Amino acid sequence: MVVFIIAILWWVIIFGIWLAIVAAMRKHSKRKSEEQDAVLNHMAEYDKEFHGDLFFPGLDGQTKIAYNKDVNLFKYYQRTSSSTIQEYSFSADKVLDASFELNGETVSKVSRTQQIGGALIGGVIAGGVGAIIGGLSSDRRHDELIKKATLKINTADVEKPVLYVEFLPSLIPGSPQEKGFPKNGEVVQAVLKKLEQWEGIFKIAMNKNTTAS
Repeated sequence: MVVFIIAILWWVIIFGIWLAIVAAMRKHSKRKSEEQDAVLNHMAEYDKEFHGDLFFPGLDGQTKIAYNKDVNLFKYYQRTSSSTIQEYSFSADKVLDASFELNGETVSKVSRTQQIGGALIGGVIAGGVGAIIGGLSSDRRHDELIKKATLKINTADVEKPVLYVEFLPSLIPGSPQEKGFPKNGEVVQAVLKKLEQWEGIFKIAMNKNTTAS
C-alpha cells in the first residue's frame, strides 16, 4: 500500500513538472511571437518615402523587398545584429536571377540566362510557382511540413551578390508550428500565392529592362 501511494505521488510530481514546463514553453512562445510581430510591423512601416508600388516584409522580421515600377528599381532592407536597418537599391538590370525555394529546394526561377532579339529567354522553370499551387490538391504527401519558403536574388554586384527574403515566419519552439507548416495548409497556400506574385514582378521587371534596351 505504501509503495502504491509513493508511486502515485511520484507520478503526480512528474505530471506537475511536465505542466510547469509546458506552461513555460507556451509563455516563451507567446513572448517570442509578440516580439516577432513588433519587429515585422516596424520593418513593414520602414522607409515609406521610397514609395514602393509593391513591397513584402520578410516574415522572419529581418528583411524586406520593395519595388518601384516607374523607375524599375528594387530596394532591399536587412536588419543587422545591432537592430539597425541597412538599405540597398538595385535596378532590374542588376538581377541575374530570382529563385523561389521550399525547404531549400528550388521550385522555380526567373533567369536572365540568355537574350535573343531583345526578348528574355529562360523565363520561369518547372512551370513556375503556380504549378506548385495547382499540384497541392493532388499531392499524396499531405503530411509534409514546410519550414522555409525563400526568395533568393542573385545580383551582378560583388558587394551584395545574394539576397534572401523569407516568406514564412521563423519557427518558434513550443508553438503549434514549431516543426513547420503543413504543405497543403492555408498558410503555405497563401505564401505560395505571394511567391507567385513576386515571380511575376521579377519576370516583368527583367523583361521591361531588356526590351527598353
